[in-house]
Amino acid sequence: MAANEVGLSNRKKRLLKIILPLFILLILCTFLSRTIAGMFVPTVHLATVEPGSLSSVADFKGIIKYEGVEDFSAQSNWTITKIHVNENQAVKKGDLLFEIDMDQANILILQQRASIKQMEEKKKKAQTAQDAAILQLQLEAETQKLALLEKQYPADGKMIAQQNGTIAGIQVEEGQMVEQGELLMTLIPEHAQPAVEWEMDLDSGAAFGENDKVTIRAVSYDYVENQTTVQELDSTLAQKNFQPSTNLYSCKALFPSAGAVTQGKPVDVRLTKESSPYDVVVPTSGLLPHESNNQDMGYLYILETEESLFGTQYVAKKIEVSILDRNNLRAAVSGKNLAPGSEVIADVGSLPIQDGSVVKVEKT
Repeated sequence: MAANEVGLSNRKKRLLKIILPLFILLILCTFLSRTIAGMFVPTVHLATVEPGSLSSVADFKGIIKYEGVEDFSAQSNWTITKIHVNENQAVKKGDLLFEIDMDQANILILQQRASIKQMEEKKKKAQTAQDAAILQLQLEAETQKLALLEKQYPADGKMIAQQNGTIAGIQVEEGQMVEQGELLMTLIPEHAQPAVEWEMDLDSGAAFGENDKVTIRAVSYDYVENQTTVQELDSTLAQKNFQPSTNLYSCKALFPSAGAVTQGKPVDVRLTKESSPYDVVVPTSGLLPHESNNQDMGYLYILETEESLFGTQYVAKKIEVSILDRNNLRAAVSGKNLAPGSEVIADVGSLPIQDGSVVKVEKT
């Protein structure tokens, strides 16, 4: 009996030495198999389907302009002798704005008038009708030159306000010489409404229309208080016109401010367009184009579960959806198996997926 028991004990030991390594090997193989398989399983991120509306937003650079602004520019090469107004000063029609040096201009005007008078005398003494006709043409040319001179210089060298308003943008100083065409100052008519003007491209022009929300952001610096003031005002897109010469839309929104506003001041403009509410809104990152290239159709991936050798696993299922509306970030869609609270694949890692792919969900 003792010998038999010893033999049985030895056989158990030998069997255990064989089974134990096999069991460890089986566990190791299972682990490695799942690890290797996991290396080739695409990682996906999920997004929850939710109701909501879509908003389109675009930013532009605008400039403040008033309607009916009167610009005073040099009609010739002038010397400014006296300025009678200050920036933001209110003026009445007929008020004196500034004066220019008329000494040289008066000499030129007197010389031109004298030349015209001499030509008129010559015409009276013309011997033939042909000579008179030639002198008449010369007389008309000299008269036009006089009219141009008188237009280039204000009467008595004084520039007068033609309407009630406020002076803005004084660009010159007393004693300064200016060239023809140079802007000197601006008169903003009384009760004029400031507006913000900007341009936008074709895509933005197609996305936004009149009455869409406009947010105007104006930044001012107070040198006395040594501080920056940011003012944000809401308005609406009042005007949008296509300009064939630039292939852009010129846009305008009223500037809703009761305070003093600087003509030509740059501002930031943000356009916002809100859509109607939708039941199903998903990230556009998970939206795939339709094979028919129909812009109103697309595909999404949802998740299904199935049992495998390694247990429960996730499988991507491709579904077709109708695209009701979209912006850069989100899209409103409709399709089977989609309802508020359900989940869709929002984006995929480096490995691609297709209908039926086993995937690994990574929580964010």
